Amino acid sequence: MFIKVFTLSFNPLTGSFDDEPMQRFLQDKNLISVTEHFHEFKHQPYLTLVITYEAANSVSVTPVVTKKEKSDKKQTHWRDLVSEEDAPLFETIREWRNQTAKTLGIPSYVIFNNQELAALIKTKPTTVTALSNIEGFGKGKVEKYGQALIQFFIPPADSVEQANG
Repeated sequence: MFIKVFTLSFNPLTGSFDDEPMQRFLQDKNLISVTEHFHEFKHQPYLTLVITYEAANSVSVTPVVTKKEKSDKKQTHWRDLVSEEDAPLFETIREWRNQTAKTLGIPSYVIFNNQELAALIKTKPTTVTALSNIEGFGKGKVEKYGQALIQFFIPPADSVEQANG
């Protein structure tokens, strides 16, 4: 078993990390595991991948789908996922995201991208558990931003009392 480390920088033009060197490296190897580490250096996002692998020894390797191949599939644009009725809420949460990112000194897409925001709006989670079930909202994001995000979907106490009264 061998280990190789790749550090990939974010390309803002493509909106992704270029993993082509890693894909080339793995062509004649058997991939065992990949551990991801996201970090920033001088406000530039990086993704470090720790690859555990074995020599192929003439065993056929299952092809790994590259980001380019994934992006060839037609993806639904986030604007198509947000209804006209939900557009104001989308803009409110997007503004919250931008202000939070500015305060933290990070790019806004690190908090969540527009596609993830559209999924958030569609789901309207009122618990951190429901939020963690949305693709793109892992443990770290839920711990950092979960309580603030679910507040957008919980009706204020006054409006609940008025509705019941």
